[in-house]
Amino acid sequence: MRTLVMGDIHGNLNALESVLTKASYNPNNDRLICLGDYVDGWSESFEVVRTLLELQNNSTHEHIYLLGNHDLWFRNVLTEPSSLLRDESYVSNKHSNWYYNGGKSTYDSYMDYPDEFIKIHKTNFFDRLKYYHIEDNKLYVHAGFNLELGFVNTVKFMPEELIWNRSLYQECLKQWKYSREKKKTVDFNIGEFDKIYIGHNPTIADGIIEPLKMGNVINLDQGCKANGCLSIWNDKTNDYFQSDY
Repeated sequence: MRTLVMGDIHGNLNALESVLTKASYNPNNDRLICLGDYVDGWSESFEVVRTLLELQNNSTHEHIYLLGNHDLWFRNVLTEPSSLLRDESYVSNKHSNWYYNGGKSTYDSYMDYPDEFIKIHKTNFFDRLKYYHIEDNKLYVHAGFNLELGFVNTVKFMPEELIWNRSLYQECLKQWKYSREKKKTVDFNIGEFDKIYIGHNPTIADGIIEPLKMGNVINLDQGCKANGCLSIWNDKTNDYFQSDY
């Protein structure tokens, strides 16, 4: 069995289908661990979630779907009664942070479908998303954790930081840049984990379009929300695949 770790999709069905093809995804041999942010950005958020549910239903392995900040925003929207959910003016005002940060495209995508389909997605997908996953001393999490608190205390006292906090990535990026400037390998592993997989922090902001391995931290958000570049990392071989973009 391969464990394939996937970055932030942001409603881009073409990118999802492309990267699965590039990776030669096989439901009998492969398990997916997705790092969150399935919605908001591109125009096919409903179709992305439907595809992920189908992938799970057709797989012989249990896929792991993690919670991202955009998913939490949208899950809160989905708690609205159907009559209010269909009122775009109401939704855009009450949930303005979500709506104006990519949420409108998700709203348009979901409003094309009947209420019962939307409820199925909430119950079977969004309500089941996990804040983090740990196995074989590897941590899978959307954003990271508060470096001052550490992972355990972040989970205990500020679990929302797992989907929002950027300090882990910022510290690792600083150390990674330093090692490149000095043209030598610098050991700067963070915490007790052998590997930490994160998304949330688009590397294109730093001019990087490929998965970025910084010590024991691997960032798989290459900016799919903006450019359609979606990454999958093979945990065993440490090679990767990217969608056409």
